[in-house]
Amino acid sequence: MIGKPDIAILEIGTYEGRSSCWFSDNMMDHENALLHCVDPYTQDEDDHATKLLNEARHQQFIENIAQSKNSVKIEYYKMSSDDFFDECERTYDFIYIDGGHLKDQVVRDLLNAEIRLNKPGVMIIDDVWFLGKINQLEHGVGEALHEVLPFKTLTCVYDGVKLNHKQSAYIKF
Repeated sequence: MIGKPDIAILEIGTYEGRSSCWFSDNMMDHENALLHCVDPYTQDEDDHATKLLNEARHQQFIENIAQSKNSVKIEYYKMSSDDFFDECERTYDFIYIDGGHLKDQVVRDLLNAEIRLNKPGVMIIDDVWFLGKINQLEHGVGEALHEVLPFKTLTCVYDGVKLNHKQSAYIKF
């Protein structure tokens, strides 16, 4: 995907924008390349999953992407991935999923992303499992992945550990 002239990238879950900056700096040099970033940055005191997604994190995201090499090619959608997928009909060459970690949300993100993944295309799912202090009831990425995979249209090409969590990568041929 690196070097694809008119690459279209979708990132579900942006946190502070470090992945967004990497995509911008390393995959988007062509004039028609684009990156769509989706994250609601909501904070609900009763929902542990969103406590880290507050306005301070949103401002850090904005500051970080502004410093990236191709920041003008980044479009940000401050909304849930469900709302984004309801509104967006575009397809993508590369999709990075690191959004909500509750099983039902992950299932919806995976199904919606697979529909919008071009052929050929790459989808990376982050945090398939996590080795850290986390409430396992709030972390359903691996369970969701096993529920909806294998996609008949996707082939797993990487399934490995990155620091203290696991990522999986799939290619649509």
